[in-house]
Amino acid sequence: MRQRISIAVVGVVAVAALACSLTGGPAGEEGLEATLPPPSEAAVEQTPPPPEPTTASEPEEEKVETKVRASDGMEMVYIEAGEFLMGDDASPFPPEKPAHMVYLDEYWIDRLEVSNAQYRLCVEDGSCAEPRAWEDPNFNGDEQPVIVPWEAARAYCAWVGVRLPTEAEWEKAARGTDGRTWPWGDEFEPNRANLSGAEDGYGFTAPVGSFPGDVSPYGLLGMAGNAAEWVSDWFDADYYARAESSNPTGPASGEQRVHRAPIANGGGGPEKCRCTARYGVDPNWTYGLRCASHTPPRGEDEALPSSNAATTPSSAAEDGPEDGPEDGPKDGPEDTADSTGERAEGTDWPPLRSYRIRTVMTLPEEDVPEDVEGPVEQVFIFEWDGDIPISRMVIGRMEEITLGNRRWTRVGDGPWQEVSLSPEEEAAWQQRWSFAQFWGDAESLEDELKIALPEGIELVPAQIFPVPIKAAMMLQGEESVNGVHCRRYAVDTDLDYTQDLPGGGETHTTGHATGTIWVAHQEGIPPVIVRAVMDEDLMMDGDPSHPSWEHDITDINQSVVIEAPE
Repeated sequence: MRQRISIAVVGVVAVAALACSLTGGPAGEEGLEATLPPPSEAAVEQTPPPPEPTTASEPEEEKVETKVRASDGMEMVYIEAGEFLMGDDASPFPPEKPAHMVYLDEYWIDRLEVSNAQYRLCVEDGSCAEPRAWEDPNFNGDEQPVIVPWEAARAYCAWVGVRLPTEAEWEKAARGTDGRTWPWGDEFEPNRANLSGAEDGYGFTAPVGSFPGDVSPYGLLGMAGNAAEWVSDWFDADYYARAESSNPTGPASGEQRVHRAPIANGGGGPEKCRCTARYGVDPNWTYGLRCASHTPPRGEDEALPSSNAATTPSSAAEDGPEDGPEDGPKDGPEDTADSTGERAEGTDWPPLRSYRIRTVMTLPEEDVPEDVEGPVEQVFIFEWDGDIPISRMVIGRMEEITLGNRRWTRVGDGPWQEVSLSPEEEAAWQQRWSFAQFWGDAESLEDELKIALPEGIELVPAQIFPVPIKAAMMLQGEESVNGVHCRRYAVDTDLDYTQDLPGGGETHTTGHATGTIWVAHQEGIPPVIVRAVMDEDLMMDGDPSHPSWEHDITDINQSVVIEAPE
């Protein structure tokens, strides 16, 4: 039986080769007066004069912790971890059913909608496109909420270093934990929010924060009225029946995106502006936004100059995607030497001083020879300490240790064999391993690993995944894994492509891959894949294969003890 190789771990095979070379409306109805109207010639007179944004009706102090985001001056509100009731069994709209308890990790979310003035900072930086709404005086006031397509909303949140909120995060921030119907309570008051056209004093959107009565239990303003707001999720009318009970991120794909709250001039009413009302629409339609993050925003003393902020690689399908590995400014160091050492030539990232990598692939019985009892685990281990520098690699029964210009190898418990490396081989080894690029750096990768990547996706350390998996990475949130702060991505994608193998020949793979990938998102650390847990149901050249595998990087920039053979 010929050996089958999971496409998701083609990089591990390449390791050996490289080492050897060194040797719609509520409930989703489209339309419903929710999109931006065509630009008009003149503004509709709005009375009374716009009041100053206010934080009146603030909830109890112990519920509100805020911090200002330096990149655009937005105040973000802390939402504690815990459960809340999502959906409404009493709703006349089936997509809001069933009501169900949802647990969310702690997160931060913008107190107000993003304004035109804030969005203009991104436009002036060259990172955001100017919205067509700015041609319409009904919507282009500096303090009015910006109105943009979904992709532009996602791009803005990435530019300020955060992401769009999930649908669940938006609803909890609007509703709190007591199951209320509207942000302020269970009794509808038509002029409490900007919902009713000119009847509430504004023919169109109002300056953000103009309605202090439209306040949520956490102190967020404008969640019932004013601009409709994009969230990160794809829309599926039946999603609630199968949604995850912990940190749901919506369907893996779809044709419509979710927005919450009706747009002000759309004729809001009691049903449309409930906290649970869901709208599924074309992502090219234009709505407002607010951003979210699992970590506190950077303050003035923490902000990095935008001219020095490198961007992390972007996934074509990130939903904040969120968490592409991925989009927008990284929370990384400036392009100077710092405590992690000087940057290597030709990269925006500091070298890693030390780390351990362990990848385990489990093959079920049908994927192993008949005379071997399954399942079988294939283990790849790599350790590096750059202060010496020294490395240790284990692939199956082969072990290799490299120190300076000396390399020792052995198979199983056999004797060590020592060879000397040329200066060129030694230099290549140090550069490759010091960046955790155990598949090689982006410039020197073998051609068969340089698959035609979608625009905006780059090859980065420990991140050489097949294109369908990278393009399908959907941002779920942020959390610490293996001692590193990470962005967490879900993967659920079909696979179909042909791959050249390092030793010659090719393999055609189809099937499906699911799993979770955690990508480092911490200052001083490249965006390496810190942890990945994947399961695959594949056909490789017509033969079935069902591998599952785990990948972990630990001890990053900590002392790693590797002893050379005696």
